[in-house]
Amino acid sequence: SEKAHWLNRDINGYMFMGAGAQSQNSSLVVENVGILNSLGTYAYTGIGSWVNGFFGIKGSLFYSEHVWAHYQEYGDKKGRYMGARCEITLEPFYPINRKLIDERRFTCAISLGPEFGYFHKADVENNISKVYVGGTVAIQPNVKISKNVGLFLEPRLSLVPYSISQLGLGGVEIRVDYYDMLYNMTVGFTFHL
Repeated sequence: SEKAHWLNRDINGYMFMGAGAQSQNSSLVVENVGILNSLGTYAYTGIGSWVNGFFGIKGSLFYSEHVWAHYQEYGDKKGRYMGARCEITLEPFYPINRKLIDERRFTCAISLGPEFGYFHKADVENNISKVYVGGTVAIQPNVKISKNVGLFLEPRLSLVPYSISQLGLGGVEIRVDYYDMLYNMTVGFTFHL
């Protein structure tokens, strides 16, 4: 049957893992902390599959941190993020190089999708902890270093929206919307399954 045929076909599955550095694009980080001083660790792992020569899907789990604020009296304050992503991947060079994915020595996938996570930002008076649904986009040049192993470099942007209730004029509580624009650079490996 059609279903059995789909289950039996080669779906070009792979695992991946990577680690690198993360910071945040905000005036607070740029002016008060400094980009180099803000850098923290980033790591992720997941699985994916190329459905055909130019389209795939992947899922991953991640953890990251960076310094988001600095106070003379209290020192550095870190933000920590963890969560999961579900992304589609596109291979824009497929029309030029029509080889099957597992026959290519080089790929350059663009991935994008939702990010589901939790973050905790330490601050002087009130820490901020939120569950969020955001968006993420990355580009991943990948070179095979053996038949089943690839080495990649991946720049990624993630948008993390959240709201905080604050007291406004006359003691009226108002919700203020914020977002963290996170960026990270990762080096990692893919393993063909």
